[in-house]
Amino acid sequence: MKTFTCRFAATLAASSVLAAATGAAIAASPKLKGTYAETGETGCLISTTVQLQGNPPVLVSVVPSGFNPDTLTPNQVVLPPNGAVLRAFTSLFLTSFHGVRTFDGEGSGTLRGRSTGVSSSPNIFPNGFIPSASAIDIIGTFTYEVAPDGTISTQDNTTGTVLSGPRAGQGTTNAFVLTGSASHNRHSLILATDAPQIETVRFSNGEVQERLCHRSRTLILTDD
Repeated sequence: MKTFTCRFAATLAASSVLAAATGAAIAASPKLKGTYAETGETGCLISTTVQLQGNPPVLVSVVPSGFNPDTLTPNQVVLPPNGAVLRAFTSLFLTSFHGVRTFDGEGSGTLRGRSTGVSSSPNIFPNGFIPSASAIDIIGTFTYEVAPDGTISTQDNTTGTVLSGPRAGQGTTNAFVLTGSASHNRHSLILATDAPQIETVRFSNGEVQERLCHRSRTLILTDD
């Protein structure tokens, strides 16, 4: 009985070590590979930092604009002589996204999809802001890493073509980071914004925006 118990304990310990080593190897492996259908939601605070003004139009800096990286709130200026505080005008941009993301198994990949959104603001009077809707076709590349604990992080670099709305016909570029994890068999992934970060979005007409965004994505494996 004693011999059986010792052998069982040794076998169990060996199995545990093997399982742990296998799990760590899978988690640490860069071989996350396959094509995934992807969908999710995005919400952004937007502040225009540069815009076209005049006739003929020229690029003019918008003051105040952008966000304070320490407080993650709109920048502000103090106006003389009474010291009134003017905060940067911001709008809210909400979108849904559906597309396809392909991991190459070596730490890089491609993505494509469509984003459809609505833009509004609680302060619709400054800058002649008008609420609107839009659709954008998006293509991009990304790099990714799989940490020893299985955490997945991606760095996305995207290019968009605006199909409808006030910016129809314009191009746009952006970059952002997503973080998440995979199911045990890696047939499904979840990705989301792990921490707020200021993004810089550029349009083909020369206008520039700063954005504070959060994103969530669900991915389902469709092809190995």
